[in-house]
Amino acid sequence: EFINRVDEIVYFNQLTEDNFKGIAVLMLKELAGALADKGMISTSGSAAAIEQNADLYDTVLSPFASEESASAAMSDVAEGDWCYDAVTFVVENGVMSPVSDTEFGINEPATVADLIVPFYMIVGGDDSFDDAIAMLSQYEIVPADLKADDTLTIGDLAVYADNFCYAVQLPATEGEGGDAEAAIEFLAERDYLHMMPADSQLSAEAIATRAQVAYLLTAICMEP
Repeated sequence: EFINRVDEIVYFNQLTEDNFKGIAVLMLKELAGALADKGMISTSGSAAAIEQNADLYDTVLSPFASEESASAAMSDVAEGDWCYDAVTFVVENGVMSPVSDTEFGINEPATVADLIVPFYMIVGGDDSFDDAIAMLSQYEIVPADLKADDTLTIGDLAVYADNFCYAVQLPATEGEGGDAEAAIEFLAERDYLHMMPADSQLSAEAIATRAQVAYLLTAICMEP
């Protein structure tokens, strides 16, 4: 009697990982639009992943700001310089701001805020330093007592970056944290830290520059 009442039989294939990704993309697209209407920032994957899947979107929003920043036409960096692409990326995407209307400040000492705020923005936060330090210290990525204008050493830069990469499941050291020399070596091997042509190694005590921070942030964002 039951079989006689069945009009048709529908077979469902098990969803693949790609199917789930496609569904997630569509749902995140709706969410991104709703957040953008409210002036909120949203991210979905790395910048490289967003660019790779650009054809899935009607509009690809910047992963760091709802509006694009001005072009990175800075007088202190020229096309062909080692940091040109990185400076262009961080300025155009609102990850870092120039020190003036005409200069990025490539050789200026980097501050804690130059690194910590972009980390927070990468995971979907805003440009609030206080919120950034509260969240990142909660996950032991950075110490809670850092001040926005504290100067960053290469060692600080490497350790905080390594901790961040480990937390967001990007390639990192063994996750023990705190070993500046090990973090520097690992990140330099992955071309996250730029080595000057005249340098045989990066000193942990040396002051990090804003250009080096831009280079590192761009490398992290471009991870697939």
